[in-house]
Amino acid sequence: MPKKPIIQETQPPSGTTEQLSIYLRKRRARFQDVESSRDVKKLKAAAVTPDDASVAELDQKGALDLPDVSVRDELVGAFFQWVDPLVPIVRKSDFLQYYQDPSKGLSLLLLQAVLAAGSTVCKSPFRKIEKEPCAYDPAIYFERARLLYEANYEKDPVTLVQSLILMGWYWEGLNGMP
Repeated sequence: MPKKPIIQETQPPSGTTEQLSIYLRKRRARFQDVESSRDVKKLKAAAVTPDDASVAELDQKGALDLPDVSVRDELVGAFFQWVDPLVPIVRKSDFLQYYQDPSKGLSLLLLQAVLAAGSTVCKSPFRKIEKEPCAYDPAIYFERARLLYEANYEKDPVTLVQSLILMGWYWEGLNGMP
């Protein structure tokens, strides 16, 4: 016996605006019923939870790597000095509280995005003499954030929006330089 589709599509009425409005309200209600189903929520949760293989792949690609604490502190400081006043989408007190105590669960995606944005404006005198000259390269942090985003590593929608806005600070020009 063939399964009945969860949501049956019907053609919209070709009548008045009122008929179309009623049709759209009924259709939206049917979609909301399906969305509120517990099974759909479980499926969505499973779809965005990275498994061990995904985490291992992210680790292999370097998406889980962070620079030394001194470089990190400098980039976070540059972010809050130069970027945050222009794009105040990250609450400084909350971010720094999570940043200073990693056990509270700072989003790695948001941290990589903050480091990417901070590295675009950082004017550190140590940039040239650092053991890791790439520690100040925004392309590295942008790539790490992009990998985390594409792997659905972050579930919180607010954090996702914050991260995507900050990732917009990075732009690779024609010659490969931001």
